[in-house]
Amino acid sequence: MRAVTVRATTMAAALAVVLVACTSGRHSGMVTSLAPAMTVGGSRLASTASTVPAGLSAMLPDQVAITVASLTPGGDDLGAWLTIDVRVDNHSAHSQHLPSIGIVCAGGSTVGLHRVVSTLSLSGELPAGASRVGTLMLLLPGDRRLGGGGGVAACPAPAVVQVFERTHTGGASPLVRVPIPEQVLARLNATRNK
Repeated sequence: MRAVTVRATTMAAALAVVLVACTSGRHSGMVTSLAPAMTVGGSRLASTASTVPAGLSAMLPDQVAITVASLTPGGDDLGAWLTIDVRVDNHSAHSQHLPSIGIVCAGGSTVGLHRVVSTLSLSGELPAGASRVGTLMLLLPGDRRLGGGGGVAACPAPAVVQVFERTHTGGASPLVRVPIPEQVLARLNATRNK
């Protein structure tokens, strides 16, 4: 099992986590809870993923940190997308593959992709000690821009922005899940191409 650690990006968030942990007598489920493995692409994955609130940084395997923040709904006449701000930092001494990121809806096995006009490229490797910052415009699973041709089904709650490890075999192991707030998901569903 691969460890994923979470660290607060602001002093206030760190203090809140410490206070909750100290007053409850156990770890705060908000930051350290693990979600069960989920089905993606039709196959059951053996990995688990940490659930991390937007704005907190998660340390992925191989000393790569990722922060997903500012989940903002958007769209056009072709459908909805979710704009997110992303920061990826390589704290290791070696180049690392960048993770893959997409929307996964409750009960679904399909991962939405992102628009090519996003300002963050997730292709290639991130050199040792380097950072990559930008925005991604995540599409709902089944978006017709992905070649589906038909309407997009509603994305049931709870939906998440999921960070996947890129493996040498081409598989995708989920590492981190950032919950999409219900009001944001409602706006995405309202503007999706039906």
